[in-house]
Amino acid sequence: MFDKMQYPPGSFEAHHSAWYPNKQVRSARQRTHVVSPSMSFKTDVPEDKAFLKMLKVLNKAEFKWLARYRGPRIGVRVPRGQTVDADKLITAFETVEIRSLPLTGIKAVLVHDRDQQVRAIVKVNTIGRTKVKLKIKGTIRFSEWRKLHTKVDKRLNADE
Repeated sequence: MFDKMQYPPGSFEAHHSAWYPNKQVRSARQRTHVVSPSMSFKTDVPEDKAFLKMLKVLNKAEFKWLARYRGPRIGVRVPRGQTVDADKLITAFETVEIRSLPLTGIKAVLVHDRDQQVRAIVKVNTIGRTKVKLKIKGTIRFSEWRKLHTKVDKRLNADE
């Protein structure tokens, strides 16, 4: 019976709801969407392979446009204020031999295909083990975020 209640009996938030505005859901969009989710983890996958796998997962999740790229020189340039198809970066990472990786790591900003306001920021760096960070800027459906999160966990054998 208490599982379906928004506030269980005696909860502090229920009696002082004005102090907790984020507990007062006003619309269906606020119930089904999450604002700027993020994840970070460590993995044993090499830095360039981890970045390539992240790009492929994000491409399948409809983040198909590359807005910014900072990493090894592989022939892909993004003019300021414009976007480039992310498939160009994926094929460049698959075909071009990368001799050395920058000490600052690899970073890319991808734009969602349907909603240009939603961006994914991917950072991959190696200090000991490979560290991967993913941050979504904007509002994304919670179900889409869960799918993306589980695909990344499976593809990269994520550790916390």
